[in-house]
Amino acid sequence: MLVSKIIGTYFGVVALVLGGSLTGPAIAQQPSSFGQRLDYQPNAPTGSQQQRGNRNVPSSYGVSQSSSPSNQVNSIGGEVPLGPDVKFQQEERERQLREQVEQQLKPYGHNLFAAGRTARTLGVNPDYVITPGDQIAMQIWGAQQFSQVLTVDLQGNIFVPDVGPIPVSGVPYQQLNARVNRYISQTYTNTVKVYTNLLSTQPVGVYVSGYVLAPGRVAGDRSDSLLHFLSQAGGIDLDRGSFRNIRILRGGQVVENVDLYRFLRDGKIPVMQFRENDTIVVEPRGPTVAVDGEVSNAYRYELRSPSVPGSALVELAVPNPKASHVSVSGVRDNVPYNVYVKLDAFKHMRVETGDSLIFKIDRVENIVFVSVDGNSEGPSSFALPRRASILDVLALVEVDPKLADLDAVYLRRESVAVRQTRALERDLNELQRSVLTATSSTPSEQQIRAQEAELVSRFIEKARTVTPDGRVVLANAGSLKEIMIEAGDEIVIPQKTNLVLVSGEVLSPKTLVWRSNWRTSNYVEQAGGFREWADADRLLVLRQSGEVVTGSEPPIRPGDHLIVLPKVDAKNFAIFKDIVEIMFRVATSTGVLINVFQK
Repeated sequence: MLVSKIIGTYFGVVALVLGGSLTGPAIAQQPSSFGQRLDYQPNAPTGSQQQRGNRNVPSSYGVSQSSSPSNQVNSIGGEVPLGPDVKFQQEERERQLREQVEQQLKPYGHNLFAAGRTARTLGVNPDYVITPGDQIAMQIWGAQQFSQVLTVDLQGNIFVPDVGPIPVSGVPYQQLNARVNRYISQTYTNTVKVYTNLLSTQPVGVYVSGYVLAPGRVAGDRSDSLLHFLSQAGGIDLDRGSFRNIRILRGGQVVENVDLYRFLRDGKIPVMQFRENDTIVVEPRGPTVAVDGEVSNAYRYELRSPSVPGSALVELAVPNPKASHVSVSGVRDNVPYNVYVKLDAFKHMRVETGDSLIFKIDRVENIVFVSVDGNSEGPSSFALPRRASILDVLALVEVDPKLADLDAVYLRRESVAVRQTRALERDLNELQRSVLTATSSTPSEQQIRAQEAELVSRFIEKARTVTPDGRVVLANAGSLKEIMIEAGDEIVIPQKTNLVLVSGEVLSPKTLVWRSNWRTSNYVEQAGGFREWADADRLLVLRQSGEVVTGSEPPIRPGDHLIVLPKVDAKNFAIFKDIVEIMFRVATSTGVLINVFQK
């Protein structure tokens, strides 16, 4: 059945098999660094070890096995290769991305009015011009005392006792105090001091029309910004309105053209004072270009003209520093147009309305960064040439042989984890479809199928919670000189331990101290013994290095994890046997026992 082939290498332990040899290196414990161990040679492979390197199994799972009467060693090897189906899926996903990018991407500046209508501006713009109706607080002290709130009358004056009218209409707010002080000093010379403060301004009504969500007349202060009046009208219609062509009319004449991209990019917006019955018109959206991929700003951009240089889009989208190429798709002269160019060349290209741009990282880095986790005495990251091997990395790692378990070193590789996740998800979906769509000819079969479906759904839900880590077993990887590093590789050096973890179908899972004279049955006995549904003939031992040993009495080493799998009666549900098989494979690759038979 389909179930029996799922998981395999998906979750974690991956052994790279090189040169048909899986013998482990004889790693000495005396040196204080891996650099002093570079002269070791792998043991000569035995016949069974050579057979393990043949991989007589489906290549999509990368699982090789060799068995003995009592024990079985699983080497889950290599990266899962990309078969024709995966390659087709990648091409199909890219095609779908190009078709959907225009619909999926939001316009640049879409969140400018996301907060809804804004509150009125606090404070007064220094360039605000005093107009009739404004209220000014005036304080005079010294030889004369005066404190009052004055209103600018229709003639544009404020009246001060003993001084008379002072014209202030048309005076910028930042010059108001100087204007008032000049008039008062003509009467009181230097014997008084003057302080003025604009308390409130005369509100204005401004019409907002065009492609906004709620066109109409809105109120605001004369010093309020354009964004305030637009937000009061619901903001720009994202599907139809322009962010780059906004006109401000006064008496039917254009007094300002506003491009909000300047504000979004540089924080620049025209500073002006609105007047009663001014009109703000949001024009229809202009031609657009969709930008996605390795950029900081993946949006749909509005163009000022039907054709612009690529450099204009580079400035707006801000590509990732590692982005090297751009895929351009569109139409030229009613003919589909697709090009793939380097980023530097793209800057000099012409981009036209309706184009879809995808920025990509498509170059080989000469320097690769590799990290080291665990019992390392030195740096945790190394920069090496791209063609360096795992052995080159280990030569730089400083360790304390009394603490570090050099025989259990393994590798985590991102590309392996990604492929494992992709393959697992695809096959779990197939499993779910095959079970849920199974037909039944009798009521009893229908009841069994329903229970099977529930069981499989519960298993799939739990299986998806286990995250693959892309583990590569190095203990049986042959010559480490042949294993090239990849960007993001993480070499893990476990700590030496004399503990043994016992879990699974035992009465009292626990951690025990390793004893040289104990057999596997002794550890099971100390954990309370087997549960009634335990499979005593198929015990599983997961080593710190990621190696796996199975059998009825597998040898136990310090640091091992002994897992007891369930044995399920398959008389009623044929699916049970396959699920137990999957549980075994998940446990061998992650150390996690997914048991769906107990709720």
